[in-house]
Amino acid sequence: MAYTQADIDAFDAETDSMAAVESQTIADRSVKFRSLDERAAQRARMVAQMESAAGRTRTRYASTSKGV
Repeated sequence: MAYTQADIDAFDAETDSMAAVESQTIADRSVKFRSLDERAAQRARMVAQMESAAGRTRTRYASTSKGV
């Protein structure tokens, strides 16, 4: 299932309204969280999945030097 921006907006709205999160159900998926850090990680995974489904990927290149 590819996430949409509306799914992410709903996820953000629920995160803002909760102080301590125990579990979350979006559509037909249920996820159990232990902390807001894990919730932030889940949001990052949702955004990455949405971007990959849209054909957008993030490329990182290493920067090296001899230190001279």
